[in-house]
Amino acid sequence: MKKTVKIVAALMIASLCVSSVFAKSKKTKKAKEAPKVEAPKAKADMLDGFEDGMYWLAVGSSWSDGDISSEVELSSDWKTEGSNSLKCSFNQTPEAGGCATFITEAPAIVDVSPYEAWLTDIYNPLDVPIQVSFSLSTGASWEWHESKCFDVPPGVTKDLKMEFFVNALKCAPSNWEFTANLADSDDVRRVAVKVIIPGNKEGCIYIDNLRLQ
Repeated sequence: MKKTVKIVAALMIASLCVSSVFAKSKKTKKAKEAPKVEAPKAKADMLDGFEDGMYWLAVGSSWSDGDISSEVELSSDWKTEGSNSLKCSFNQTPEAGGCATFITEAPAIVDVSPYEAWLTDIYNPLDVPIQVSFSLSTGASWEWHESKCFDVPPGVTKDLKMEFFVNALKCAPSNWEFTANLADSDDVRRVAVKVIIPGNKEGCIYIDNLRLQ
C-alpha cells in the first residue's frame, strides 16, 4: 500500500512539473508574439492657447510706422484648440496695402532653446489672400528675428512654422537677409505676428494654438 501511495505521489509531482513547463512555454510564446508598441511622438508645448487671460495688444500708432492694427480680443467664434482664439482687427488699408502687427511681451515660455520651431493656426475670413510672418525679440537688446512671409488664403491654414535654427530668419546683424538663426533663444522678450493685407480692406484675422515644437 505504501508503495502504491509513493507511486501516485510521484506521478502527481511529475504532472505538476510538466504543467509548469507548458505554462512557462505558453507565456514565453505569448511574449514573443506581442505586437511592437511605438514610442509616443513628442508633444508641442503651448506658447499661447488664449485660455488663461489676455496678454496681447495691437501695435497701432504706438510704433509710428504706419501700422494699421486696431484691436485684439479673445474670441470663441473660431478656434483649433481650447475654447478661444485671438481676434486681431485692423483698420482699412491704403490702396497700396498695409501691415498690422500684434504682440505680447509676456510670453508663457521665455526659453525656447530646447525647441526647433513655433507653429500657429490662422483663420482668414477675408475674401482675399493675406501674408503673415512671425517674430521673436530676444536678449537684452530685444533683437528682432523675423521669419519669411507665409501666404494665407481665405479660410483656415494650420501649422504655419517659424523655424529657429535653419539659417532662415532676418535681423539687424544679418543685414535683414534671411540667413540668421535665433540668437539668445533662452531669453525671449517679445512675440509678434505681422499681417500684410491688400489695399482697401478692413477686418480681422484669428490666430490660435501657438505652440513650440
